[in-house]
Amino acid sequence: MATNQYFNKFSNSAEQRLVQDLVDEAIKINGVDMVYIPRSVMNEDEIFGEDRLPKFESGRQLEMYVESYDGYEGGGEQFSSIGLQIDDRMTVVVSRRRFLEVFADKNYSYPREGDLIYFPLNKDVFEINFVDREYNFFNFGKSMGYKIECSLFKYTGEDFDTGFDAVDGVTSAAMDQLFVAVLGTVAAAALPCSFAGLEMLAAQTAADLLLLAAG
Repeated sequence: MATNQYFNKFSNSAEQRLVQDLVDEAIKINGVDMVYIPRSVMNEDEIFGEDRLPKFESGRQLEMYVESYDGYEGGGEQFSSIGLQIDDRMTVVVSRRRFLEVFADKNYSYPREGDLIYFPLNKDVFEINFVDREYNFFNFGKSMGYKIECSLFKYTGEDFDTGFDAVDGVTSAAMDQLFVAVLGTVAAAALPCSFAGLEMLAAQTAADLLLLAAG
């Protein structure tokens, strides 16, 4: 038996625009202005299908709603055999229409796994692990947003040219040389590299150097 033809729940464009407007407004009111940073593949490995040293550039500001409002998800800070590990995770929601508008020139249909999101409140960068493209499962016949699950990004020497000083400044060559000279390449590679953590570690390293010089 067919559905009732007098009730149009899934193809009413006027209602779809209204709901999309409400979603956009709710995110603008309750969301956070983040920076979405696309990943650019510079030298793809044709065997493994990945780029070991991609470039992150052309960051763009985009409002997002933080769904994990009571704190980071994940395991948090843990000590393992290779030292301190930080397993912070976060879930955010972005408007489908706003994302398509901001990246209209890139022809992105949806956020991509592997791209980065800069969270300004804690100065951390998160890597996108999974994008739920069917968030809210087609209310009124159309998806109004994307649900993004991400984890704390571990910096391993990638090149950053996003156009945002808060992101690019932490990954400068001087910072890399400081880690290699003082901590060694092996120790630096094992560090949990949130950007806020990098700044704290640099300050601690500078303090240690002053103590050695004084001694």
